[in-house]
Amino acid sequence: IVHGGNPVMNWMVGCTSIVSDPAGNIKPVKPNRQKESKRNDGVIAAIMALNRAMIRGGHGNVYETHGVLVG
Repeated sequence: IVHGGNPVMNWMVGCTSIVSDPAGNIKPVKPNRQKESKRNDGVIAAIMALNRAMIRGGHGNVYETHGVLVG
């Protein structure tokens, strides 16, 4: 994840572990909040936002489609 060196995101990326299933899919794992003070909510949010952007794909800019002047 390239995020411009944000210290909080650096910390969250460092707290993130991944697991894979038998099909080879990988996913981030939330830390156990009762046992650790680690958090990875920003990483999960970034993955979800990237997924949404990829799904939206070539459907245009939301600001252009809703009449907001950009530029």
